[in-house]
Amino acid sequence: MALFILKVTKYYSKIKVFLKRVINRLRRLKYDNQTSRWLWFVFSITIKKIFAGGLSKKEQEDIYLDYMLWHLCSYQKVDCLSGNTAVERFEKIKKKKISLFFQFSNTVFVVENEVNFNSAKLNETVQYFDSWEVSDCYVMDHYGEWCFITTHEQDYGLGPYFIENNR
Repeated sequence: MALFILKVTKYYSKIKVFLKRVINRLRRLKYDNQTSRWLWFVFSITIKKIFAGGLSKKEQEDIYLDYMLWHLCSYQKVDCLSGNTAVERFEKIKKKKISLFFQFSNTVFVVENEVNFNSAKLNETVQYFDSWEVSDCYVMDHYGEWCFITTHEQDYGLGPYFIENNR
């Protein structure tokens, strides 16, 4: 299965179709730990392919991308907005269907028809869990057009980040 995911996500034009099939299939399944873990894997691979696709495997290893996906931004390997500018862009962008997932958790949420989802609602969600597992949070457009990232290092000026897909 992992080989299939990697092969499909090599081609950006097919990612949208692939993600749509995955999301629709998972809606029909009961969300259990294994399903959530698999969905998180799909989204982490998707972020790497969409936003870090231009980096070699060595460059990805040098920035520890497998450990923290947001290192893509903190190591300045991608054009992104940070801090208040990132939050402002996130507030303004159209949100029809988004996925919300966390670096250290198998929890994944698919949010539909919530056009007013903003940073305040995101903060409420993170505070609700009140756990280090949700301290690094990724909000991604269903089609991979953009990703908003909050980090556990924001007090030190690392995040939030906003990446747009300019392909």
